[in-house]
Amino acid sequence: MYRRQGGAERAGRAHVRAYRRHRRERAAFPQLATHLRFCALAGHLDWGLDILAEQLPRLDHPHDDLSAMEFAAAGALLCGLAVEAGEGGRPVHRPGHGPRPAADMDVATLGAELLAMATELAGSFDARNGTGHQSGRIASWLAERPLPEAAPLPDEDAPDEWPDGPAAESEPAEDEPVPLSLSLLTAALDRRGEQYAVEPDGTVVGRWGEAVIQFRRLGRQGEILHARVVATRRLPADRLAEAYAFCNAWNHDRLLPAAYVHDPGDGALVLAADVTTDLAYGVAPVQLDVLVTATVSTGVAYAEAVAAQP
Repeated sequence: MYRRQGGAERAGRAHVRAYRRHRRERAAFPQLATHLRFCALAGHLDWGLDILAEQLPRLDHPHDDLSAMEFAAAGALLCGLAVEAGEGGRPVHRPGHGPRPAADMDVATLGAELLAMATELAGSFDARNGTGHQSGRIASWLAERPLPEAAPLPDEDAPDEWPDGPAAESEPAEDEPVPLSLSLLTAALDRRGEQYAVEPDGTVVGRWGEAVIQFRRLGRQGEILHARVVATRRLPADRLAEAYAFCNAWNHDRLLPAAYVHDPGDGALVLAADVTTDLAYGVAPVQLDVLVTATVSTGVAYAEAVAAQP
């Protein structure tokens, strides 16, 4: 997102800082597609292929089908651009899994396998949902092309301290519960490499695809983490019954987020959803990372389901 808005240097810092954490975190698998796409579109094909080769084993044990589809699609994009750049013959080792033997393959072959996997998973989603939404998303990813200028990357071995964030040693230990605070919340988003804004009342706002998500602290001591997801797609007011039916079905089938309809009276319905977590006994940074990741991933899924409505 930084890259698209012109913050090339900040984008590079965010990528390196976030990947340091995501590269070995099991719960961070859904974020790896973003790193691969960044490398593909920001002019770092070699580094992106190194990440792809390092993370390929995790594709055999994915977090879920959606993250597997996105990883495969991002990897296919990266490989396709590498082929166009003359690196299609670069060897990549893929470990064996189940009946599949370990093999050394070139980038072009790996890219074809990843494309087939992403396409198959997208087709499965669309068959279940009766739409072409996921297939369309994958096609749009594969059609992307690098931006004119590469985003500079900081030295990977540099200390994890940046001018726009606190020094690493000032942060609590990752497994040490501490009271929820605004700085703790923004640090969790920084570790993910996200772009966001902090409003005067302390509300943290960001956009992820079809979803605008607001994080705020509620309660007498600010101990409750509340997230409100708002889908950018709005429905005409005369479809109120359909909107209620959609939200009821979502709440019946999904644990998070809790969906509802808001009618502001301007002729268009807002479909929103909430996630609320009581952290009265504190929260460790590693736990907050999981909560933020879950909120973003489920919030995006909700907003995409709204966008897929006829």
